[in-house]
Amino acid sequence: MRRAFLLIARCAVMWPSMAVAADVPAQTGAFVVYCKTNSEGCVDKVAGIYTAMLINATIAQKREWCPAKDADDMKVLTPKVTGWLTAHPEAHGTTTNDGIKMAVIQLYPCKR
Repeated sequence: MRRAFLLIARCAVMWPSMAVAADVPAQTGAFVVYCKTNSEGCVDKVAGIYTAMLINATIAQKREWCPAKDADDMKVLTPKVTGWLTAHPEAHGTTTNDGIKMAVIQLYPCKR
């Protein structure tokens, strides 16, 4: 039951950004360039990946990252993600989804 709810929630959140996401580059390096002129598409893509990560984090036994309050605001999170990606060209060869995940994991580590 819980998984069904999470799937429905994920679809509801992802639906609006799916149309914009169609033109988002598949590679992280191209995504960084894309974000310079397509802020709405950039924010939508980061929001979609971040939301999926939040949903997965609630059902995961071990967390790779820990959400922070400022990350809930996409106008705060997106520049952090694109800034991290710009500063880490080693991530540019990965898929856009993996690059965004990598950035979020590095930006929001769990404090131990």
